[in-house]
Amino acid sequence: MDSDLISVLIPAYNVEKYLGRCLRSVLKQTYHNLEIVVVDDGSVDKTYQIAKKFADTDPRIVLLQKNNEGNVAKARNYLLEHCHGRYCVWVDSDDYVKLHYVEKLYQAIISHQADLAACRFAVRFFPFPVLPPFHSSAREYCDQQILPQVVYRTAIVLWNKIYRMDIINGAEPVRFDNDYCYGEDLLFNLRYIQHCHKMVCINDRLYHYFWRIGSESHKKFSCAHINLVNKLIQLSAAETNPVVQNTLTGWATFSCCAETFLAGKRHKQEDFEVLKQFAYQNRHAIYKNRLAKPNLKCILWLGLKTWCRPQKPAKIKIKK
Repeated sequence: MDSDLISVLIPAYNVEKYLGRCLRSVLKQTYHNLEIVVVDDGSVDKTYQIAKKFADTDPRIVLLQKNNEGNVAKARNYLLEHCHGRYCVWVDSDDYVKLHYVEKLYQAIISHQADLAACRFAVRFFPFPVLPPFHSSAREYCDQQILPQVVYRTAIVLWNKIYRMDIINGAEPVRFDNDYCYGEDLLFNLRYIQHCHKMVCINDRLYHYFWRIGSESHKKFSCAHINLVNKLIQLSAAETNPVVQNTLTGWATFSCCAETFLAGKRHKQEDFEVLKQFAYQNRHAIYKNRLAKPNLKCILWLGLKTWCRPQKPAKIKIKK
């Protein structure tokens, strides 16, 4: 079952405390035909030295270095340019994976002849694991069913999925947008899904996401957060497929609410009035969506009553 080479792609920046645990979990995988590509993105701690020790003991590890450009999207694109697998999986350098992580994702994408496969995961808030809802068995989704499932159910992240490299490097190569250093995984998945006809979701919880303050995903609020929301609004406005448009509008609506909350009292709430108006006007894209989890609907409802409440709810839709 180890016939196809699979690339495990790991961007690493200042993770000396966590990288060893991550690499040990990858090296113990039951699927052995791996190319483990690690890029040290200009770390100023001992990240490179730790990665070098592991690379010296296992020839499957390919260790790369690049200057830090303050943008994880560029590091991810760098990894894509230096990997050779038929499939790829992403692992964040401060997380770890179960023994069968690669094997079960690979079995799923092969046995179902799918373009994308996803697994369950655990999110670890110190010290408690938080598990997402799950279904009883592997399920297939085709064509227009894929995007809503990724956005509302399997998560918009990279690290609980396996991708086909022939799609990523196809006639229309799928790459990360270097203009976005936040939400780059969402935009990448949106591009990838455009080329997918079938996705399979398996019930196994194979990935452990380690939530920590200071990571790329949890940096303080900045204009990068607003840029992502504006991008989602633009994509939604330009979309002609009603299913895709409704999904993008729904996620943009929730993102408006979330980013307004992250901004907090340190920023003038008047500066976020357009986002608040958008969230209010498009709230039913979440409320009426059967795939949207109840907690998303509750957060949006609470936000529109408090921190995300528009000064004067508009009766006419704003121009996008």
